[in-house]
Amino acid sequence: MLRFEQSKEYSKELIALFILLIVMLGAAYWVSNKDYQIKIGSLIPFNYTSVATSLPEGNGWEDRSAYWTYSKSDSYYYLHANFRGHGGASAGIEWRYLLESKTFDSVNTFKQKAKSLESTILDTGTIQADGIVFRWVNMQNVPKQLYFYYALGKTADGRTIELDVWSRRGNRFSEELFSTVAPSFKVMENDLLTNGKQIVLDTKKREIPELSRRDRRDYFLRKKGGEVIGLSSQKLSLITSKEQSIYSIDSFSHIDQGAAWRNINVNFNSNVNLNTYAIRYNLQSSNPQQNEGVAMLCDRGVFLKVLKQGGAESKYFSLSEAAFPEPMQELLFKEFLSSNIKSCMIDLIMPSGFIFPVVLEKAKAQAGTRNIYLHYIHDADAVERIFFDKRGNVVRKDLSAQDLFVFRSSKRELLKYYETFTEILDQVTQEN
Repeated sequence: MLRFEQSKEYSKELIALFILLIVMLGAAYWVSNKDYQIKIGSLIPFNYTSVATSLPEGNGWEDRSAYWTYSKSDSYYYLHANFRGHGGASAGIEWRYLLESKTFDSVNTFKQKAKSLESTILDTGTIQADGIVFRWVNMQNVPKQLYFYYALGKTADGRTIELDVWSRRGNRFSEELFSTVAPSFKVMENDLLTNGKQIVLDTKKREIPELSRRDRRDYFLRKKGGEVIGLSSQKLSLITSKEQSIYSIDSFSHIDQGAAWRNINVNFNSNVNLNTYAIRYNLQSSNPQQNEGVAMLCDRGVFLKVLKQGGAESKYFSLSEAAFPEPMQELLFKEFLSSNIKSCMIDLIMPSGFIFPVVLEKAKAQAGTRNIYLHYIHDADAVERIFFDKRGNVVRKDLSAQDLFVFRSSKRELLKYYETFTEILDQVTQEN
């Protein structure tokens, strides 16, 4: 009887231990599994565009973007977030809104992506978001114990969207992260870029205006109090021959703010339909580290090659249909003013080698003068109000955020200031 009672007590202890083990295993499973319950934050819209998306949030998710940030050197906007565990960053994501127009073969694109990450492809597929379908590839880098998801898709207005997901926490975590984040992308109705493509197309069809042999445009740059701190001069010409006609612009700008000064030279040459052109840009300043030279070549309005002085690697871009060279923007403004379109987005190709998307918006006429707003979408404070005469020529620009104003001037007015700006006297007078 004593042995039986002892056996019963022993069995109860075993059962209690077994129950405790089950509870502990359940708790361990819950702790490990809760990492995969990704919480998504609210939508982050991208002003003036058709897109918005979300980022993970909660414990562990740090370094989260609060807004879309512009990468000038790569011509895209991005959002990112990183997950940090005890050993540092162990997972992350990045959304990218590309300005260049990419045509892609998913098989080759995915092979190139895997090669760049020194990874092998595990799987491929598609995933549906709101208004866009993403093609994706899942990859593994065995030596580094890294897992990746890469996805790309196109919006209805032609922009390429990319998503990168990486994880050191196993492929299950990267899969859960990707399948939670990717569907959060949202494409909304927006005609700005479509309108911009139409304005660019119509501008290139527009007949180049006849120019006198030495057509020039001169401007003052004034501070709010009226002080002149800079000058700008453009010489425009149309060179014709039996073979072709070349539209040429030579411009020189000087800004002087005491100890800080800048001289900028730009040379632009194009065929008359503005599809094939070359731009040379040279900046000299009081800070030698800021000096730079850039050369750009555009072929058929589609392919842009950017070369920078100093042996930097050349860059190549596939331009969108809304891309347009900044030196010819006055021609674009005239087309926009004469159209029925109230607002549009243009990818301005800047002589300095960057692509800046801008939004043009018609404003109410002021004292009989037509005017528009020009918004640089990478900077909410970068707004210009541009005024035109009856022929559509720019007569004034207000850069209110900087308390700066640009005024069209006559050659006589320009020369009155030569004593203040002796460095540009030769530039202004050498061919007159």
